[in-house]
Amino acid sequence: MKKSFIKYTCLLCCALSVFACNKKPPGVSLEVDKFLSFNNMGMVQRGNYLFMFNQTTCQQVINTVRKTVRLQTDDQKSYVHIEFSTLPLTSADMEEAVDVKLTSCISGQSTAVTMPMVMIKITERKVWLWNEEQKTGIIVDF
Repeated sequence: MKKSFIKYTCLLCCALSVFACNKKPPGVSLEVDKFLSFNNMGMVQRGNYLFMFNQTTCQQVINTVRKTVRLQTDDQKSYVHIEFSTLPLTSADMEEAVDVKLTSCISGQSTAVTMPMVMIKITERKVWLWNEEQKTGIIVDF
């Protein structure tokens, strides 16, 4: 009887520790999980696309000398211009802050802001950068 009690107690402790480990670390928002689930290039804020790149209606321009990426609609009424402090971004740069200057015109509203962003995901060609304080992310394809 005592051995069964110890086994069940150990199993219960293990189960509780597994569920406890799945909690978000302090300081990380729920928006970052949603951001990581997105795959289209663009600019995301607070879990929603502000600008989403569409192959049929948008263009992408990359200038590695100027360290810039520009995503824009064909009519150039909406755009996101991204200037990086450093390129190229590689998996070695994961979780390292990169200064990014974002200039955008979305729905007639122009904004320009410089913020540190951290690369939180990278695939063969695509990079996800995130700023936790502003809850802002960009997804670009190099």
